[in-house]
Amino acid sequence: DVQTIDQHEFEDVGFIKLDLEGAELAAIKGAEKLIARDRPVILVEATGVGGASTQELDEHIVSLGYQPLVFSDRRLRVYEKDSSQHITHNCFYLPKE
Repeated sequence: DVQTIDQHEFEDVGFIKLDLEGAELAAIKGAEKLIARDRPVILVEATGVGGASTQELDEHIVSLGYQPLVFSDRRLRVYEKDSSQHITHNCFYLPKE
């Protein structure tokens, strides 16, 4: 039996971690009400194997009003698409507001 996160009555969620072997985008789409309401920090481990590409996942989370952060030189940095950085397997997303 598969259920979405939004089907549960979670309250005051501050952090979501996803490692779903390719089903991360589906999980995000199934949590959009919670994400809009609570604006949690999101950590995603995504490989782009077995589901949506890491680019599709990134673009969708960004469209929900989030800023991706990547690890570079042992530091967590704001992702800038025009730089040499790239979305890695582990990416944090912070709400922009």
